[in-house]
Amino acid sequence: MKRAAIVFVVAAVLAPAAGAQRASRPADDWVATLEAPDRVAGLKIPDVVAAMKMRPGDVVADLGAGSGLFVAPLAGAVGAKGKVLAIELDRDFFPHIQRKAKAAGVANVQTIAGEPNDPKLPEAVDVALLHDVLHHIENPAAYIASLA
Repeated sequence: MKRAAIVFVVAAVLAPAAGAQRASRPADDWVATLEAPDRVAGLKIPDVVAAMKMRPGDVVADLGAGSGLFVAPLAGAVGAKGKVLAIELDRDFFPHIQRKAKAAGVANVQTIAGEPNDPKLPEAVDVALLHDVLHHIENPAAYIASLA
């Protein structure tokens, strides 16, 4: 990463039941929880994105993108010359992410199927966002090491 910026926002670190939690219910069911109005308001997405201090043209990885709550604001922050890599273990979230990008009119979002210990980043990133994700990762240390 060019600026070696990794942003941890309310990230739970080590949960032994990560695999069980990931498999606990389908993505479509998770969306209702992830996008509950009180939860979304509490995320303060505009504040988080502003604090990340991204620049036009940056490549940002949204690791554990879930339903894509951050993709449009991130895409706006990096501009048309930048890119958002929406990394998610569960491909069933991809349609949700893609709908959000389309609704926001942004074309710089790419969905990528990550793996439990490897986000499968296709290129170097300038900034990485990990929000509420590490407890879904089997080996958080290995996952974070793979970002370097």
